[in-house]
Amino acid sequence: MSKIEKPIIMIRDALTELKFNPETKRVPKRALLRFIHFIENIEDPRLERIVSYPLTHVLFIAFLAVLTGCTTWTDISLFADLKKRYIKKFLHGYKVPPSHDTFRRVLGLIDPVRFSEAVTAFLIENLGSIKETLNIQGKGYRLISVDGKEARGTGRKYSSECGIPNLQTLNIYDVSNAVSLLSVPINEKTNEIPIAQKYLAEMQLKNCIVTFDALNTQKETVKVIVKSGGEYVGGLKGNHELFHDKVKLYFDKETLASIRKEKKNYYTYTEKAYNRLEPALNIQYIQ
Repeated sequence: MSKIEKPIIMIRDALTELKFNPETKRVPKRALLRFIHFIENIEDPRLERIVSYPLTHVLFIAFLAVLTGCTTWTDISLFADLKKRYIKKFLHGYKVPPSHDTFRRVLGLIDPVRFSEAVTAFLIENLGSIKETLNIQGKGYRLISVDGKEARGTGRKYSSECGIPNLQTLNIYDVSNAVSLLSVPINEKTNEIPIAQKYLAEMQLKNCIVTFDALNTQKETVKVIVKSGGEYVGGLKGNHELFHDKVKLYFDKETLASIRKEKKNYYTYTEKAYNRLEPALNIQYIQ
């Protein structure tokens, strides 16, 4: 892997515009110390007797380097060397910077899901203070999207009787900040529901609108979002037979006429599907 994905695009862009230097007083040092706390419990897969650099050192330096714009392993190693005086303020016992091979090897060995969870938890907790420090304006609701996808070309049979297993991935994406909060492999589509509920329950969803498809339109999912202080928009199809019928009964002709009369709680649109135009109606009722 020649490049490393930025953990959050808007913060990176702000740092670039500021000509970011981690030794300036603008850096939220308390937040960076909290990041070390989040990564302390990530399991180190290396043999203890041959470890030269603690895992927290490698992960912290890599995270800080990526925020400053580093995109390759060599860039990260160079950053570690140039900023070692500053890094020593956070990492006890830090002396010689790791090589680019060390960063590549260690980050390739750790559990990506655990690391993603640690980074996500840190960003969720500190996003507001970091944006304030960097003077990034952000008002209103955050939009978070939950969706599972199957990798193209998987789950099919070709010339042999052995098919290619379905490769499913659950994604939770912060649309407002252009950052993936979670991307975790799942065994099958139905496993998406409890996994989505688990991670949503761990998030602070105040001032957030969570969107999801009909598969995740479950009472328990809604409870989790509401309990975390969030709002939600979910799809509803006929395969939720009882729930679908209840909604249809609620939105009778009189109720629909009342909503349309206000001219602000509904909208209509037309989309193209299978080479034909299909009119669609989406009604939002605000009680």
